[in-house]
Amino acid sequence: MMDSIYSYCMGLVFDRAMKPQISLHLADTPWAKYLGRLEKSRRFNVFPSSNGVYQVEMPDSGVKYVVNLVDRLCNCKDFYKYQGPCTHAIAAIRRQGNDPLTLFLNQYTTDYFRRTYSHAVVPVSINDLQSDSSVLPPLTRKQAGRPRTKRYRKGQWARKQRQCGNCLDWGHSRRSCRKQPVSSGRKERARDWLAERVGIEVNDEEGSDSDDSTDSDETRDVIVVESGDELSD
Repeated sequence: MMDSIYSYCMGLVFDRAMKPQISLHLADTPWAKYLGRLEKSRRFNVFPSSNGVYQVEMPDSGVKYVVNLVDRLCNCKDFYKYQGPCTHAIAAIRRQGNDPLTLFLNQYTTDYFRRTYSHAVVPVSINDLQSDSSVLPPLTRKQAGRPRTKRYRKGQWARKQRQCGNCLDWGHSRRSCRKQPVSSGRKERARDWLAERVGIEVNDEEGSDSDDSTDSDETRDVIVVESGDELSD
């Protein structure tokens, strides 16, 4: 088994060393992720503030981010996470007129990729290798519960995006919504029914108040008449 793993790693290092890269500046994996962020950054609104500082606004939600190209910082924290420009930094540096590829670390370049796999894995023969009976596998204990069959993917624990109940858009809530509400026949019928019910209750309350006032006036007249009869007697 160890011989198979060693042979696999030897072939893997050789294939990666000889594999041609799409970009002359970045390796294939960071290059593909960069193209995805570049496409998203085209719809952002960029406002310059000072030397290297920009404010990037997302037109759909109105959220704004502050990008500092000099210190390589952004409010979204993805600049530090990617060790390269995020979508907001790409929009800001394109507004500045420079190449976003200059914001990547040197470890992501094609030159570093070539240097990483430039040292070949030397073949080793294990035909004459003697076995040692004192070397045993480690002692393991079975964990409680059902074992997990799938590994955690990137972003699996990220917070789910909320949907607005007013405009049915994503990324904000009803409280912070600035858009026009989406017309819904069910909601309009419920609103009309509620307004009608409130109007009926108000009319009932006014009618009951008028009846109470009438009863009080009649009682007052009776008391006045009775008191007048007593005085005449």
